[in-house]
Amino acid sequence: MCSEGLHGLINKVATNGTICGVSLCCNGPKLTHLLFANDSLIFCRAKEEECQSLLDVLAKYGRAMEQQINRAKTTIVFSKSTTEEVQEVIKDMLGVNVVRQYETFFWGQRGDNRKIHWVKWLDLCKPKTQGGMGFKDLSLFNDALLAKQTWRLLHDTSSLLYRVFKAKFFPNTSVMEAKIPANASYAWKSLMKGRDVIKRGARWRIGLGRSIHIWGDNWLPLKATPKVVSPKVEGSDLTMLVI
Repeated sequence: MCSEGLHGLINKVATNGTICGVSLCCNGPKLTHLLFANDSLIFCRAKEEECQSLLDVLAKYGRAMEQQINRAKTTIVFSKSTTEEVQEVIKDMLGVNVVRQYETFFWGQRGDNRKIHWVKWLDLCKPKTQGGMGFKDLSLFNDALLAKQTWRLLHDTSSLLYRVFKAKFFPNTSVMEAKIPANASYAWKSLMKGRDVIKRGARWRIGLGRSIHIWGDNWLPLKATPKVVSPKVEGSDLTMLVI
């Protein structure tokens, strides 16, 4: 109920244009806020009038719900194009800290003060029966999570995630044919790693075959060689598999 109230207040000021939100591209949807179980992200331009509108929304929400913002746990992130002068003004208005860099925290490392890694990570990932701690291989686990998100982009076309990335990175194709532009974001490059995981393990199940590329897709019922390995016949226009 609390999140619904905040959602409604932000939508109201977004509708009247007091807060504009952000968009990844010209045709992409505007993002004004993302609400999670324990955190909330609010997007607005680095302008005094928008920040004042945001403060008014938060104050109204606080009075209605008898809650108060914990500014010690609240941070703000600016885009690279925001000048230092503007950052200082906005920071003073909101009364929160600015996030300027991220610290590595594995094994307690902070900044440039590197602590000793007494045990190799590969040893920690071994099962307890083999002397390890049974930790997951974080690299492989991360790849699996990225593949799951890429699978959502392929099938859940009504989600906000799909609408944002569709408008920006693959407006005329599916995510499986999308390109990786030179100026692609870290998030998009990461999702493309998830796509590589899907391509390595996925197999087409033959129906009509109209969406299957004979020489490029995995469609043969063979574990070792799921793709056609014979060369394409010269002068042939046959590219799709039609049963």
